[in-house]
Amino acid sequence: MRSIKFLPALVIIVLLFSACGGSAEKTKKDKPAQNMMTVLFTPGRIYYSVKCVEDTAFSYALYLPENYSQNRVYPVMFFFDSHKRGKLPVEKYSALADKYGYILAGSNNSTNGQSQNEMDKSIDIMINDVKHRFRTDDSRVYTSGFSGGARVASSVALFDGGVAGVIGCAAGFPQIESQPKSNFAFLGIVGNEDFNYLEMKDIDNLLDTWETYNYLLIYDGKHDWPSARVLNQGFMFMEFDAMRHGLMPVDNGSIYEFKQINDSMRNAVRQRSDWYNLYEADRKATVFLQGLDDLEEYKDEVSQLVKKPQFIVQQDKVAQLDQKESALQQQYVQAMPKQSKSWWKKEINVLTRASKNANTEGERLMSTRLLNYLSLISFFSSENALKQKQAGAADKFLMIYEMVDSDNPEVYYLKATYFMMLKKNDAALGQLQKAADKGFNEPDRMRSVMTFKAISNSKEFLKIVNEVEENMEEDD
Repeated sequence: MRSIKFLPALVIIVLLFSACGGSAEKTKKDKPAQNMMTVLFTPGRIYYSVKCVEDTAFSYALYLPENYSQNRVYPVMFFFDSHKRGKLPVEKYSALADKYGYILAGSNNSTNGQSQNEMDKSIDIMINDVKHRFRTDDSRVYTSGFSGGARVASSVALFDGGVAGVIGCAAGFPQIESQPKSNFAFLGIVGNEDFNYLEMKDIDNLLDTWETYNYLLIYDGKHDWPSARVLNQGFMFMEFDAMRHGLMPVDNGSIYEFKQINDSMRNAVRQRSDWYNLYEADRKATVFLQGLDDLEEYKDEVSQLVKKPQFIVQQDKVAQLDQKESALQQQYVQAMPKQSKSWWKKEINVLTRASKNANTEGERLMSTRLLNYLSLISFFSSENALKQKQAGAADKFLMIYEMVDSDNPEVYYLKATYFMMLKKNDAALGQLQKAADKGFNEPDRMRSVMTFKAISNSKEFLKIVNEVEENMEEDD
């Protein structure tokens, strides 16, 4: 049984996700299979809903690499998204599956707020289904997830074992009381504007104390699945670990590709005297290429950098900003119910200005992450206030939410819920229309919520539902 608790840094952020499985439905252009056990899957084609034989309520998106054959075994990457979007990572990274020869399977059931039993069941059913259907290499089973899905990916490795490596995108581990016995490689990936940036750095430091094969890859981005270009390095990381353990031959081509990418970065930061990121690039090479290549060049440069006064100053500034950001996060959590609307308007305006033109890039990124963090905690605060029918609190939290994340359709969906609570039906319809205009794509959520019962048969509501359905189809 997996024991999932969350890291103290995310007290408000409850992001439980689950995994899932499949039997056989092909892409939209394919006819559904009649016999789930005998269906033939075409390599190089994405299957959006493969239903699990054990329980067809569970399904997963699937991609077999173009070179797939029954005559050999393949590494497999299981993806866990936060919103049942199994197809998203499978589509996004299918070219990497071809490049490295991986089977990809993305859960269609993994989502926020699942119970422990639901999560356990969906994980087990999907993984077992893939292993029984396809030629998987049991020594090279990998998991990856985004946000809460990253915690699910980590929990499989921590509590179930049999996982060679984890790529955790935008979130780290469930809370654990002691170092687990299971041993697996871990690559963390986080955007430099992600509200979970500090959490990922904490996980990286923790894993260093465990002497785990790990690295934290920071890229230019927000809270989302990284691009294929970024995740390419995640596949490299796992490939190098397999080479080091003798699970595959050493591939000098992949090593050369990594060095080209990393040395290009080293040269760029060196030219602008960015000694801190030069140090990080050197450290990255020593981790990725451990046991596979001559590392003296990188180690020598690191030993010189740590003595360099300019590097020490830059390193201290990074540490100071991290401490400041952590303190402000805690302050904002405490201030959310206590401070007035006017206080929040002033604070948000200061952060917004700093996110656009702060004195340094580090301060700009910190301010941007704090705005994104406020989006997260104001969402949870708004949702909770609406559930408790606390109109005054909901009004304030929704004001904060809209100020920091005005392009998010969820803002206007929740504002519609707020106006329904006040029996202001026309205002609620106006907010639902804004949500649809911003890309809201959950028509079932609109129909199933009793909140909108009073307007559910109106022409305006039905028109908005149709627009939301169109949004969903466009996303599909």
